[in-house]
Amino acid sequence: MTLTEAREALTTALASVVTVTRDPAGLASPPAAIVYGDGVDTAHIGRGQSVASFRILLVAGAWDGTGAADALAELVNAVLTVLRAMVGWQVGELGRDSAVNVSGSTLLGCDVRASVMIEI
Repeated sequence: MTLTEAREALTTALASVVTVTRDPAGLASPPAAIVYGDGVDTAHIGRGQSVASFRILLVAGAWDGTGAADALAELVNAVLTVLRAMVGWQVGELGRDSAVNVSGSTLLGCDVRASVMIEI
């Protein structure tokens, strides 16, 4: 799997449970996931492989207290279930709930990290 194929596999899998975008300006309305590349570890490059990491910013909606917090918790559970089912993928750190600014709106969100071995 190449880096491009890994990103496509991730966005396709996530799209089964949430609207996915790679462009924060293109976020129509939450809940949604914004997928960012999070770097490539070159530790295995000698054998033609590397670990590609991705940051998934989950946004639940306007920070309005309990409603957004509950929606974010449900979104996190759904995304973690999808990631755990992806063969070869590792689920990384789950960030804390926080206010995130997306296209000028303050929303409740959190980061989830995931990684997979890719061919170089």
